[in-house]
Amino acid sequence: MAETAVKPVKKKRPVLKVIIVVLIVLAVLIAAAVLYDGRHAELTVKGPAEIDLAYGEKYADAGAEARSVGRLFGNLDTQIDVYAYVPKDIAELGGHEVKYICSYLGRSYEAVRIVTVVDRVNPVLELVYSGDFNATVDKGFIEPGYTAWDDHDGDITSKVIVNISDDMVYYSVSDSSGNTVFAQREILVAPTEPMIELIGGPEITVTAAISFEDPGFKAYDAGGSRVNEYVTVEGEITPYITGDYELTYTLDTGFGPPVVAVRKVTVVAKDVPASVAPSEKTIYLTFDDGPGPYTEQLLDILKKYNVKATFFVTAQNPDYLYLITREYSEGHTVAVHTYSHDIYSKDENNVYSSVEAYYNDFMKMRDVIYEKTGHYTDMFRFPGGSSNTLSRFNPGIMTTLTQAMPNMGFKAFDWNVSSGDAEGGRKPEQIKKNVIDGVQSVSYGYAVVLQHDIQDFSVEAVEDILKWGLENGYKFAALDMTAPRTPHAVFN
Repeated sequence: MAETAVKPVKKKRPVLKVIIVVLIVLAVLIAAAVLYDGRHAELTVKGPAEIDLAYGEKYADAGAEARSVGRLFGNLDTQIDVYAYVPKDIAELGGHEVKYICSYLGRSYEAVRIVTVVDRVNPVLELVYSGDFNATVDKGFIEPGYTAWDDHDGDITSKVIVNISDDMVYYSVSDSSGNTVFAQREILVAPTEPMIELIGGPEITVTAAISFEDPGFKAYDAGGSRVNEYVTVEGEITPYITGDYELTYTLDTGFGPPVVAVRKVTVVAKDVPASVAPSEKTIYLTFDDGPGPYTEQLLDILKKYNVKATFFVTAQNPDYLYLITREYSEGHTVAVHTYSHDIYSKDENNVYSSVEAYYNDFMKMRDVIYEKTGHYTDMFRFPGGSSNTLSRFNPGIMTTLTQAMPNMGFKAFDWNVSSGDAEGGRKPEQIKKNVIDGVQSVSYGYAVVLQHDIQDFSVEAVEDILKWGLENGYKFAALDMTAPRTPHAVFN
């Protein structure tokens, strides 16, 4: 039997065709998407598109940024370089364009910032000084001169406009930007004979102070020239003691008779509140020479009984100065005693060596109190009291100080009951007895008690003193500017 040849069957490829169709469709869709998206660069100026720059101020470009944007795919994080072109003359007055350029997908983009340089600074107009008199009877006013300068226009002296009236000269100048300044000077006619002009007038009144500053004078010769150096001043003023004083000013140039002017200076006391006696039995506990190692214990006792006291403080124990803040914050009165408490040496370091020495020491401690409390006090107690005799090495100093300090507005407080604790080695029971006996001996209703918070035995006696006082109907109070002063006699 003869064999029959079999032809191979050709297989169809439907999968390949589908893939091709899909790819074509995708290509069409992508092309359509790209066309619809409209992809382009968006170039934005950073900061204001229009700015004013003061003339002379350096321009700092804020730059611009570009990003890829489209309708379909939105913003893309695509780095697009932007180039800025800043004009070389951007510092000059007027308007300038700063251009920003970038390229993206074959296209160029441009943005602009307008920078306007403006001049708002006034020019400077200076008048040449000519002394106090710049006119004479025979020659009239002679212009001493002036200059004008602008930071942009430079020297503009030639643009100054001058208008002269009978007694005034008016000047004005404008720069090229319209900024205008004005100046004026008074026309003063020189005297026809030498004269002394007392600044402040021939009579002045000043408040008592540690020093006096003469308001001064102006002396002129017949030509109107200043001749202050030919003036002598005579007369003395004690500025912390009230009263009337005279100063005599004599101008003697050697040509013609001397010219004399007299000034009357009246020194008046500064007002201080009047002292008022309390309406009920009152004990004022006062403590000198602290703060010290026992002051905190004392403050605890006073706080326990809700009693206020008065501390006349020093700076002789600097490690305890912080307690001044607590004294003040807990409602106690803090007043000046002395900064150095040097009342024993016989040299210039002693606070009683002079009025100035005492005052300087006083003010130094007053400043410490302010530093610790934020409050300036006008209350004080003389070291040793007004009646002290330790100051006799300088005769009369206490007589002067007891007048001078109140004149300057400060109020001194002595005492009428002494605890006897100034010396060491005492017992608390003795201090208590001294205080109680002293309080009971006072016939006018109030007792100002002297103690020292640098003595431990004195501090230990305070609680018993408080108990006794409260049990016997006494009120305890801190001194203030209206409290009784109980002044001592002055023995120096």
